[in-house]
Amino acid sequence: MSAPSENSGKADLSENSGKADLSEKLDKSMSQLFDVVDVIGQHIFGKLWDLVFESIQDSFTFGVLAVFPSWILQRFTGQDFTNWQTCLSIEHSDVDRYFCFVVIAALFGGLISFALRLAKRFIKSIIS
Repeated sequence: MSAPSENSGKADLSENSGKADLSEKLDKSMSQLFDVVDVIGQHIFGKLWDLVFESIQDSFTFGVLAVFPSWILQRFTGQDFTNWQTCLSIEHSDVDRYFCFVVIAALFGGLISFALRLAKRFIKSIIS
């Protein structure tokens, strides 16, 4: 067994610092982009901008949470479990049918929670 050389540790540090530099640059550019979007949004929407921005973030998050699992499931199983007709076409005794209904129920529950959060925000902004 040979002892690790001193240079190998330095190479790892420089490699990590390169990743840190990239991360810092990406963070800085995203921060600048959000600052510009924030200024434009405040000019267009005024006091409602925070509400609109949070709603856009929620809708984007829900979209990712709805689409990403379906892509993974379709890749591994070869079936699209986000369609009600697909669930009904699977045999009654097959486990995939029940799994399909569970996926659809989870997506529907996420949609309901998203709609309730949106309604709560708008009602809160109207009251205050």
